[in-house]
Amino acid sequence: MKKKICVIGAGVIGISTARLLQETLPSCDVTIIAEKFSPHTTGDVSAGVWKPHALGDTPVELQSKWSGNTFEHLLKVCMGSEASLAGIQLLSGYLLFQDYTEDPSWSNQMLRFCHMTPRELAQFPGYRHGWFIITIKVECRRYLPWMLNKFKSMGGAVLQRKIHSFEEISADYDIIVNCSGLGSYELAKDKTMQPIRGQVIRVRAPWITTMGCDDATKAGREPYVFPGMDCVVLGGTHDYGDWNTEPDPTDTKRIWEGCCKLFPSLKHAEILEVNVGHRPGRPSVRLEKEIVTSGGKAIKIVHNYGHGGGGVTLHWGCAQEAVQMVKEWVEPCVTSRL
Repeated sequence: MKKKICVIGAGVIGISTARLLQETLPSCDVTIIAEKFSPHTTGDVSAGVWKPHALGDTPVELQSKWSGNTFEHLLKVCMGSEASLAGIQLLSGYLLFQDYTEDPSWSNQMLRFCHMTPRELAQFPGYRHGWFIITIKVECRRYLPWMLNKFKSMGGAVLQRKIHSFEEISADYDIIVNCSGLGSYELAKDKTMQPIRGQVIRVRAPWITTMGCDDATKAGREPYVFPGMDCVVLGGTHDYGDWNTEPDPTDTKRIWEGCCKLFPSLKHAEILEVNVGHRPGRPSVRLEKEIVTSGGKAIKIVHNYGHGGGGVTLHWGCAQEAVQMVKEWVEPCVTSRL
């Protein structure tokens, strides 16, 4: 009899995990259950740039493993025939600092990472140090539907509903994979979860083709400019514990002024949208197995949530590890011999 697996959540973490489950365990039936789908997920608001940040106390070695595996996966898609459908592109530009800053642990994972030259720094008054990088940008408004369509085409089932407890679906599935993000505050009763509010402005400015990010500004108020396929994303905010879902005019004004300081020509851009999303903040990513007993029944759960601002950056690497945990339950004899 086929094992039945349920993935809760249809953000970038949930859909990527479901897709990889299909590929790795074709003998299993996989279902995605979520209250919200694209374009109503956190990822749809995000700029979608591969760049580790807001990952709390997640061990650096795990960050490097997950982010590196994700970069290689995205790069393969980016250089393939479906890059435009998936919304994946290379993105180059500058990360700016007011003082010298040590190279990050992830510097060797990008296609290119180098220190800015004096001539480059001169284009951004007020900054004395910076990095030039070539990274990857993911348009989640394309990427999530693209992955979901592939999931459906391979026989995956999709249900739209809110799950209030693992017990309510435990009779229908052999294994549950919890990718509910901020929803785990209630679903997994994880009170360490908190929103990290992010507000961005999307503008039409096709002449902006280079990214610029002030990584020196403190208190989650760094201006950044990330050009993409359909628009340019201006940000941003990192407001911990803020559940407000409405755009804040004060934030909008500060973002606009800060980004126009980086690229003055943005003052001629057409504002398309102002968006707010909540990153699933947690002291560290939770990626582990758990068996919960309810009514005499053992509920097998793999948790994969709490990625903060690193959902896009970590998703495929975390999905690989989550799938391996599921595989240990589905094929215990085979896995134990490997």
